[in-house]
Amino acid sequence: GRKDLRPPKRKRGRIRRACIVLTSQEGSLSMFRRCEGTRGATRSLTRTVLCTDAIAFLERAPFLDGHVITSLPDIVELPLDGNVDAYRQFLERATRAIFRRVHRRAIVVFYQSDAKLEGRWFDKSHVIQGVAEAEGVCLLWHKIVTFGDLSFAAWAARGRPRYSHLLAFSHEVRIDEPWFDASTGPDVISRGAMPWARAMGADACD
Repeated sequence: GRKDLRPPKRKRGRIRRACIVLTSQEGSLSMFRRCEGTRGATRSLTRTVLCTDAIAFLERAPFLDGHVITSLPDIVELPLDGNVDAYRQFLERATRAIFRRVHRRAIVVFYQSDAKLEGRWFDKSHVIQGVAEAEGVCLLWHKIVTFGDLSFAAWAARGRPRYSHLLAFSHEVRIDEPWFDASTGPDVISRGAMPWARAMGADACD
């Protein structure tokens, strides 16, 4: 029969140790779950890949039982014929769907690189923060991930931004909570190795 793609029911008042990774519009969703035994000992790590439209899944899912790490696709990865307005709407729709499906104590992390579109600078972090403000979601930190050589010559040769945004949001988590400072890293970090051309850098993932 048809596989039920709905997430399992959530235990009341608790976020499981899970991470949901969202990829392209028609790509897959990867769910990593770590099961804990007694005294916090890790027993197993599993990965479930759902081959479905990520946004459609988000908009029909009752909730996302875990934190979210995502890098929404660039305009060239979508069938939009380079339409910038349509791409902005896609980013807004995807971001809104995530914010409306996460636990109130969940943390949502976006890794996004800006683009130069139609002779203009397109700031993806600005679009995402606009949706967050409209949805009442707070920005916890905004880090810069550099691409190694930051010289003018390197920038001119590529003609594109030499950094990415790494942003964290939450409905209810606040940066003045006692545990929070120990969970964050430097404000400016190096991207690190790239397993493929549009991947998140290994150091940024760490």
